[in-house]
Amino acid sequence: MSSSTKSGRPAAAPKRRPIGSVSVARSWAGERLLGWFIPIFVIVFTGACFAPVLQNQFVNWDDRVNLLENLSYRGLDFEHLRWAFTTFHNSLYRPLTWITLEADYLLWGMQPSGYHLTSLILHCVAAVLAYFFFVRFLPLLVRDEFFGSSALAVKLAAAFAALIFAVHPMRVEPVAWASGRENVVSGPFFIVTLICYLRAVDTGAPASSYWKWMSAAWLSYAMSLLGKGAVVTLPIALLILDVNPLRRLVAKRGQWLGPQARLVWLEKAPFFFLALGAGLLAIFGKQQSRLMYGFDQYGPVDRLVQAIYGLVFYLWKTLIPTNLSPLYEMESLSVFEWHLILSAIVLAAITAALWLLRQRWPWALAIWLYHAVILLPYIGIAQNGPQIAADRYNYLACLGWSALAGAAALYGWHAWQSGKINRAVFYSLQASAVMLVVVLGFITWKQTQVWRDSETLWRHALAINDNSYFAHHFLATALLDKGESTEALSHFNKSLEINPDYASAHAGLGSALADLGDLEKSAQQFRRALVLDPGSMEAHYNLGRILARRGETEQAVAHYTQALAINPNDVDTHNNLGLLLAGRGDAPNAIEHFQVALRIDPRYAKAHFNLGRVLVQQGRIDEAVGHFRSALQIQPGVAEIHENLGRALALQGKSAEAAEHLQEALRILKSQQSMSSR
Repeated sequence: MSSSTKSGRPAAAPKRRPIGSVSVARSWAGERLLGWFIPIFVIVFTGACFAPVLQNQFVNWDDRVNLLENLSYRGLDFEHLRWAFTTFHNSLYRPLTWITLEADYLLWGMQPSGYHLTSLILHCVAAVLAYFFFVRFLPLLVRDEFFGSSALAVKLAAAFAALIFAVHPMRVEPVAWASGRENVVSGPFFIVTLICYLRAVDTGAPASSYWKWMSAAWLSYAMSLLGKGAVVTLPIALLILDVNPLRRLVAKRGQWLGPQARLVWLEKAPFFFLALGAGLLAIFGKQQSRLMYGFDQYGPVDRLVQAIYGLVFYLWKTLIPTNLSPLYEMESLSVFEWHLILSAIVLAAITAALWLLRQRWPWALAIWLYHAVILLPYIGIAQNGPQIAADRYNYLACLGWSALAGAAALYGWHAWQSGKINRAVFYSLQASAVMLVVVLGFITWKQTQVWRDSETLWRHALAINDNSYFAHHFLATALLDKGESTEALSHFNKSLEINPDYASAHAGLGSALADLGDLEKSAQQFRRALVLDPGSMEAHYNLGRILARRGETEQAVAHYTQALAINPNDVDTHNNLGLLLAGRGDAPNAIEHFQVALRIDPRYAKAHFNLGRVLVQQGRIDEAVGHFRSALQIQPGVAEIHENLGRALALQGKSAEAAEHLQEALRILKSQQSMSSR
């Protein structure tokens, strides 16, 4: 007979016990209540450690382009859902993530606390799901003789593992950063996939449940990929689990392709098919955004060196989570750098040691391989962006080390029950475990406050690495937004000292110089930015503004036009171009640009106001009044809008209403003058 069962599922390994076959301790009546209390405590403690994120603002590390300046996600109707499933905005294909952000906009508008609350809730869901995963997984991870551990011991060990995962300081970036939402959207579905997979291959469950749970695993994995495409390596991780601890694939010659293994490979086909589709979409998005490095920029040796460094870096930061930064900037990747040589030695030593010990500790090698496989998309294979590593990339890779911590706790419990250690040692171990969770939670609580606002974030990054031209640039941008142009100027200059060819810093320096009134040098910086990056919409737009202020209308129109060729949906550019066209007498084209701006953002008050002024000049008073009223509904305290509405109403013969608006304009102006004189 074949080694498969009649149901078509692979036969169990001879010595393997059913998943979850632990003895149930019923030594006290409140155990069932404790079974509810433990997961609730995981949620509450996780939420408490991350509570400061609710006071945080959006930051200028992608939040501006993703949320503050992006009008396309603001709604949850058919058009917005269609956009979510078709866009590669900012190089990413993540429709499920966009849907959560669309829901946030409906609930909270542009209040950052609401967005952070949603991210925190999703992370708490991931934490409690991790607990239920570890309850099922830990008895498999430890050796067979530990199956005698009580259900209470397994639950407590699972809670410890779940909290190590949930409150580790490296979790802060994906939770506290609004633009890192894809991690906390994809993560819960990823963990559900693992749970469903374990349920499907549970030899203690009815055979009829196999396809039900495996189908649920496929569906959950698809949802995870819709949240974040980078989880494409999960099918490989499942194969690692099939070897150890599931023992569905036996590491013997010929066994991996034998009859017992056929269904193991067959069930992976949907996983690999989904992963292939998501991977192709991810690569397409990066290439469309010109963010993926080609081999001419970043060769195979560079990628290998980064992979070696990254695997050791993430392990090190997991063990000692200090000096966590929003940006670990790409530096020299020379194979002769001492830290890279040391990384290679450490990587080789760990891998060799675990390989030699694979018979005694097979689970240790499996966890190490899981760590490497989950990180594979992030460690240079498909490099994009300025970072050599990022905390958010370790979100799901850390599950393996958390499982190891839970297994250690379960081992300690068993050692006490079997008399290998005395009560004092056991209590000391338990106290150490509690203290570890508390310390990690406290560091996390502090780290969440690093993301309070852009200035705090980048000052923290520069405290870790003052030689980061990206961090100097983003701090300068934050200072410029606050009107602190002089200090911003110094950081833009520092950024350019480190990297003279950084186009964005030239553009930022141009903006700072413009704020300080040096229009000539400002224009020079924007032109330099365009030499380095001809496709910079920001540089074209801002150079157009400078030229308009200097009266060079034709050149300003040309740069605004080029800016719109790069980004046709920028409402500020349409508005400013409309003003220039109106100023030189081209009313029809000016009206068209104002109308386009309002189609993109119907609540753009400036376009309503400027369109109303042009319509008055064209004698279209009724239309003008409508736009002035719309502008006033959006910005009711602007004297200029009241004044122009009053004059338009007077032309309509509505003198009483016109007088009211003119008087309101005077009142606002007097109030402003009174405030400025104090």
